[in-house]
Amino acid sequence: MSKEITDREFVSLTPEKVAKRSKSIPTICVIGPTGSGKTTLIYSILNHRLVGIIQVGIGEKKQTTIIPTNFICDERIESENQVALKISWKKFAAKDVHYNVMQKLADLYNDKDIDNDEWADNLDEEFIEEVFEPDDKAYHLKELVPEINLDNMRAVLLPLLETADNTEPSFSDRVTEKKKMYPKSSKKPMTEIRRMVFEDIIENLGDESSIWKDYYKWLNDIGDLVEESLDKVLGENPQKDKIYEFDLGECGVDTDGARVLQQLFNPYKPYSLIIEEMTLISRPRKELIELNSEDYPLRFCLKDTMGLNQLDDGEAYIKEALDVALSTIPDSIMLLLNLEERDKTLSESCEAIEKKLREASKLDVPVRILLTKADRIIESKINANKEAVSIQLTDYESHILPAIEEVENLSKQYYELFPEQKVDWLSLRYHEEKIDPIQLSLKKLGSEQIHRFTPEGLYNSVYSAIEDTQKQILPKGIKYPVFVSVIDENAPAIGFSVNEELLQTEIGDIQNKLVLDKALVNGYQITDSTRIHGRSVVCYYNNLRQGRGYTTRAKVYGNFSINMKGMLLNLLRQYLPDFMTMYNAKAIKTVTDNIGLADLEKIIKVMDVDGSLSEEALKDVNPALIESQKDRDNQVLHYVFKNYFTSGDKYYLVIDKVAKKLSYSNKWVSNQIDEIYQSPISYDETIRMMQKKFLEIFEEEDFSKCIVEEIEKAMTEIANKMFVVI
Repeated sequence: MSKEITDREFVSLTPEKVAKRSKSIPTICVIGPTGSGKTTLIYSILNHRLVGIIQVGIGEKKQTTIIPTNFICDERIESENQVALKISWKKFAAKDVHYNVMQKLADLYNDKDIDNDEWADNLDEEFIEEVFEPDDKAYHLKELVPEINLDNMRAVLLPLLETADNTEPSFSDRVTEKKKMYPKSSKKPMTEIRRMVFEDIIENLGDESSIWKDYYKWLNDIGDLVEESLDKVLGENPQKDKIYEFDLGECGVDTDGARVLQQLFNPYKPYSLIIEEMTLISRPRKELIELNSEDYPLRFCLKDTMGLNQLDDGEAYIKEALDVALSTIPDSIMLLLNLEERDKTLSESCEAIEKKLREASKLDVPVRILLTKADRIIESKINANKEAVSIQLTDYESHILPAIEEVENLSKQYYELFPEQKVDWLSLRYHEEKIDPIQLSLKKLGSEQIHRFTPEGLYNSVYSAIEDTQKQILPKGIKYPVFVSVIDENAPAIGFSVNEELLQTEIGDIQNKLVLDKALVNGYQITDSTRIHGRSVVCYYNNLRQGRGYTTRAKVYGNFSINMKGMLLNLLRQYLPDFMTMYNAKAIKTVTDNIGLADLEKIIKVMDVDGSLSEEALKDVNPALIESQKDRDNQVLHYVFKNYFTSGDKYYLVIDKVAKKLSYSNKWVSNQIDEIYQSPISYDETIRMMQKKFLEIFEEEDFSKCIVEEIEKAMTEIANKMFVVI
């Protein structure tokens, strides 16, 4: 796919200016289980200077940062040393830590080899290390262990142990009763039952208990330590919406910017508990830029959802990862699968992929499947057919083509399974040609397959994905994005305004359904009076933030199945079934205040090549209303975009974005839900209060404003993907 390089000059931008234009940049979400080469692929796209700084934690431990990260690259940034960083903050996730404290305290209480007068001695540094470094790698607090005052910790945690010891009925009686609640066929381990009883006792203390208050203050003090640590890294208190710009220098990590990035991308730092997401803006790798001979700059966003390290590899990971990826509503998805796992795991993965593709087919989010680690299969095949004890270059020359044919046949199975998606295979393991027997033998044999084992092959594959994504999001018939200048770089080129009053009936019906329909309301309230388990509440909250539902299958604790986004999506589709409903009500207005007349006419020319839409737009319009050229162009562009939204498949994408925002991501909604989740109350009370708060939110007049505002934002975001702001 190598292209002839032409003279391509674009107005240069600082990383900060690129950050302000980021919503118009095509987004690819990259997912793949451990060992699939996801990190290798991402780091092959970032420029050499940046990779040398942020590749912390790569190697035998196979863990990168667990903070979701957007890597935005734009070739209009002139220097590889210039980067920008934007951080999205969240409140300290105290309940995530609380869950692990309860697990470890329960294990200490139930340890038959430890008497209660030995509890204090066992609340030591080893205990806090186990709490601060959970097995599921959900967070990393180990570096803060030296900051924990053990005497203070004992003063807070010992009363919890003593509470369990002095409870009535006794702890052992409660265990006996809890065990009876499980069917005889259940093989629930006694360790888990004892943990559950301990958690029940502590949860029942109530938020007015001084023991509970002291404990929760201690938890939040841990959050203060995390924030203080990050303050030292940044050299200031974190500021909302600030874009940090750094000069990384020519080499090493001696500059302030290099040190900040190295700290933030270190997977063993504690910042995932207070950082929601990071966005890193830089110049892409030069090898990718050299492939681009299009008349528009190479710019893209790679979204790494991360945070899935705790899942097992295989089918569970693929289902979860695809679900998370689709919930971010990217422009495309790149899924990496390790060919070494080609038997049961890959077949199960394919079933999961197919199901998710069916679920999201209306979103028009293409999935590119990249099969990796082909070199391992080839080397295994050659090793099995070697003529001597040691492998010779002649063994490669004799057997490499049949081995590659085997990989090709395997890949064809995936082509057939996913005929609508693009499937490719690569090595992702690269050596210099003179020391790589695969390249040497393929070169001697004159095979075109050699590109699959070189960095150039990877760059071509990645560039193809970027280029396809850019062109896929453009309106049909348009080959290239349109260059426009804006008056305010903090605002989009084109916007949309939705009149709430003109959709009063439809929005009123949605609110009435959410508040007055008893069956629907009971569907998102916790109606089971049985206590909800803490882990269920944590999982539900984490899924809620991602726009996903959660279903419990507890045998003793209370159960629920709630999908807030899914419920809102169904109602939006029911009462606002298409764009024509809104356009016919005259509720949608196209806003062009941020571009000049020349750019306005340029957009019309590109989107209405034969002029037919312009002619239709001005038909039967009162000339007195369109006396100026600007007025006429506004009328035409409004009609052009009406045609764009009503005749294509963008409705489902817009409504999906709106439903996700209304279910949590809208700040007005999330602030109210987070306030409850972070309160020092039990898990059971937390989820019940959260869901009651949703009912209150849906009743408020501000919720109807949120609906129209989110429709405006979603339409604006999609429309501006067709522009390159200069």
